[in-house]
Amino acid sequence: MRKFKKTLNILLSLIMVIGAAAVMPFSSSAAVGGEVDIYSGFDRTFAADAQAIAPLSPTACIDAADVVPSSSKTMTLRFYMPEDWRGENNPYYDGENLSSCRAGIYWWEGSFNCSDFYGSGESWPGYSISETDKDDGNIFVVKVPEDVERVIFNNLVKSNDYSRRMTQDADLTGYLPDDNEFYPDGLNSVDNMIFVPDTTETHDYFSGTYAGSWFYYYGGGKYGAYSNRYEAEANGAVFSGGAFPEIKQKSIEDFTVSGINSKTYSGKEKTQNITVKDGDKILALNTDYTVTYKNNKNAGTATLTITGTGGYTGTITKTFRIKKAENPMKVSIKKSVKADSTKKTTIKNAVTVTKAQGKVSYKTDNKKVTVQNGMLTAAKGLKKGKTYKVKITVTAKGNKNFKSSKLVKTISIKVK
Repeated sequence: MRKFKKTLNILLSLIMVIGAAAVMPFSSSAAVGGEVDIYSGFDRTFAADAQAIAPLSPTACIDAADVVPSSSKTMTLRFYMPEDWRGENNPYYDGENLSSCRAGIYWWEGSFNCSDFYGSGESWPGYSISETDKDDGNIFVVKVPEDVERVIFNNLVKSNDYSRRMTQDADLTGYLPDDNEFYPDGLNSVDNMIFVPDTTETHDYFSGTYAGSWFYYYGGGKYGAYSNRYEAEANGAVFSGGAFPEIKQKSIEDFTVSGINSKTYSGKEKTQNITVKDGDKILALNTDYTVTYKNNKNAGTATLTITGTGGYTGTITKTFRIKKAENPMKVSIKKSVKADSTKKTTIKNAVTVTKAQGKVSYKTDNKKVTVQNGMLTAAKGLKKGKTYKVKITVTAKGNKNFKSSKLVKTISIKVK
């Protein structure tokens, strides 16, 4: 009681210095003023007015309901406190009733932040939250100023020991697209939402730091990642009791796939610029699905497999054709050659073939003129003094990746 009077005198003195017109009464929570919590060493002294809070000890634990004046613009936050944050791991535990436990909230930027109220001393663990949801006593409700961007929920344990529990930074500005697996399109506001810790994902066992996420609060202790409760119920995605939601993956097997076209062999692996749609929603490559290919280099039938990922599961298999490429064969020929009418004449490199794909063959329109491997042979008996115009057809048979090709060239043979 002596301690309570001393604190009251300090408050009254400060109020007189700043010229306050009247002394604001303490809140009902002052009934426990002056008691020292032997578990944590916290001074349970509470004040009703934000201006009266500043001079309190750095180790004081102030009720968050007394921090932000009702005239301030606020957002309402809910927090589900896990079971192991209660009982002996909570400095407010009275030894009998778990309902006596409180949650803590700490913010270090924005209006009425903990550092402002606790001065230059230690500001952790911040403010206590006494108000709970009427439908679930494990859900704590608190209002914070709109300009606060991040908070940390905790179990009000000051020391860094195995009884301390806390969340990672809970972002009050929402989520950017693809930052959170539950909100691939992003989330603009967390006002009236609930933060649920993922007790299976502990990032620092010693300090008990948990991951978590914001969820829409439906009332009645129910929550989920759908903004519409009826949609959540239809998808079996309504949760309660601190259960951390699992993403219910949706099968992609009946989704539409477009953008698959035939390709032409080029010596490189062929891929497709596909579009996968869930109704009107276009899925994101490497976020909602992945694509793998098989037999997509040589001419023939290639296979692509679309596999759901993230919020999607299942596979879709599609095929596409890789067509044979045009044969790149080139043919050059000597314009004119001479032959002897009295004997067989051979002319090397009369025909030159390059870049041909597949076996090359030659055919002429004159029975006395043949070509083999580019060498022209004129048989004995061609008429002396005559010039023959001979058509030479060069054929490249092609192979598994190239079509066959046929080119016709004309050569002049002058017979002497």
